[in-house]
Amino acid sequence: MLLTTLVSLLSLTSLVAASPVAQAAAPAAAVEKRGFSFSAPHYSLYINDLISYDAWPLADKIKPYNRVLLAFWESKGAQAAPASWQGFTDAQRAAIVQNYHDNGIAIMVSAFSDDDHIVSNKADPVATAQAIGAWVKKYNVDGVDIDYEDFAPLQNDQANALSWLTSFHNELANQLPLSQYAISSTPSAWMYGSSFGGVNSVYCKLQGAVGSKISWYNFQLYNGQPGAWNTCENTYWNSANPAFLSVNQISQACGIPLSQITIGKLWSQSDSATAGSADELPNPTDFATCLNQFKAQSNYPLTGIMVWAAHMNDWSGAINYLSNTLAALSAGTSSAAPSSSSSAVPSPSSNSSSTAPAANSSSSTSASGSASAPGASQSGAASGSAGAAGASGAAGAGAAAGASGTGAHAAGASGSAAGAAAASGKPSGASPIAAASGLTLVIATVACILLF
Repeated sequence: MLLTTLVSLLSLTSLVAASPVAQAAAPAAAVEKRGFSFSAPHYSLYINDLISYDAWPLADKIKPYNRVLLAFWESKGAQAAPASWQGFTDAQRAAIVQNYHDNGIAIMVSAFSDDDHIVSNKADPVATAQAIGAWVKKYNVDGVDIDYEDFAPLQNDQANALSWLTSFHNELANQLPLSQYAISSTPSAWMYGSSFGGVNSVYCKLQGAVGSKISWYNFQLYNGQPGAWNTCENTYWNSANPAFLSVNQISQACGIPLSQITIGKLWSQSDSATAGSADELPNPTDFATCLNQFKAQSNYPLTGIMVWAAHMNDWSGAINYLSNTLAALSAGTSSAAPSSSSSAVPSPSSNSSSTAPAANSSSSTSASGSASAPGASQSGAASGSAGAAGASGAAGAGAAAGASGTGAHAAGASGSAAGAAAASGKPSGASPIAAASGLTLVIATVACILLF
């Protein structure tokens, strides 16, 4: 009888602990909250404006993109879109996130840009990663994109830059486990070239150090010198210019699998930071032609496409660019020759084996409350001025051999957050898990008394 009573009591304890109320407070709830699939393809869109809550673009205005990158978090504070985002209430952010998640869209914050010389300014890498991790969690986003463009240390202080970035990424992964969050990296493909050391470049070595802690790379294949990344051949298979390597060359030299690489392009020449590089911006049909050939001939799994950038004063441009590219991909345009408006080469030459980049000997080595998402009838007008995407001329960028471009991504409209975040409204009192644990202790004590 006593044994039967004991079993019944312990069964009651298990039921309490397994109740929905108890499970809501379990540590696993964090995984459940961010329980979002980050599987490829990744179609990433940067937003670099100040935007009011009522004008914030919902999923129907974001699609076909499935990754929204808020530009930029900087060491001096949130700028442009992140500044707007942190000014919303917890409930407002939760409403937008729910709308995105219901439509298969993740929202992430992008850190640094070419305005933030994080290594040159000797910021602490661990503290920086912790600050970003805290921001991601506090403001309810799905992860972080690292848009590092502090070029000078990558050329002139390589050992320190590699150490900094390695420590930073290790701590970032501790703060934001990939089982719950996404961590993307958006390097300029220029940073793998001979001006930065080729196979000995910091970013080439970074893959071996922390590549497993990066969900995917968005290669910036734009803002090179004139003649770079302007054909299928020199963009995807084999570039004759060692300063501006192709995707395949970087993949093979640095051990970055193609399944970890998305293709980044500008949709508008107005966002270009390099004069004379208009031919690096393929129209959607030619872009799809090259991608289809790359898929067929190099087994590229179409990991994704990144586009810089959406602007509230011309929103449809970036959306249509990806929509039309995907439509052309689906139509199988790899069999068609590129249009005369592009210099894209329809296929790689038969002897164009990928070559490793040359080394540069001169380089030293929980949201609370409720809120409805912004209205579908939003006008789309930004609450602040649109952010300029031009380069700020990061130190060291112009020193690269043969390169006329500077940093690709500059923070846009800055300004303080739109308003203070609402109180979290967390329920007071002991947690259900604690209550269940206490009940277990009481029942065990009673059982011992009954038994003995």
